[in-house]
Amino acid sequence: MKGKRRIEYWLSQERWWEFLSRGSITEIKKPIWIDWIALYSALSKIWSTLNEIGKEGMSDYMRSSRLRDSLEVLGAEFAKSGLDIPPIPGTDVRPEEYEKAFEDFIVNVFGAS
Repeated sequence: MKGKRRIEYWLSQERWWEFLSRGSITEIKKPIWIDWIALYSALSKIWSTLNEIGKEGMSDYMRSSRLRDSLEVLGAEFAKSGLDIPPIPGTDVRPEEYEKAFEDFIVNVFGAS
């Protein structure tokens, strides 16, 4: 709240569904309501992780661990909002290959690279 006036934002269902359905989630039924705070929190976690792993000196194992953790948060928050996403790359992906699996997953979900 700023001053005495409450600030609210609104986006039509068609516009937010267009944003969310660019990737692989187009097959699911359009939800009536989205928990934007949870989704934003998950996406913010991914952004923070990408900034963190961009620093020098982090091993492949640590990078893959941080990426995996952020994808688990994303998966949980999307599930709470009723949005299905493909399976998150798991422990079967070798640490040195996880960044590529992460990138492929993000492209698959959001339909952009």
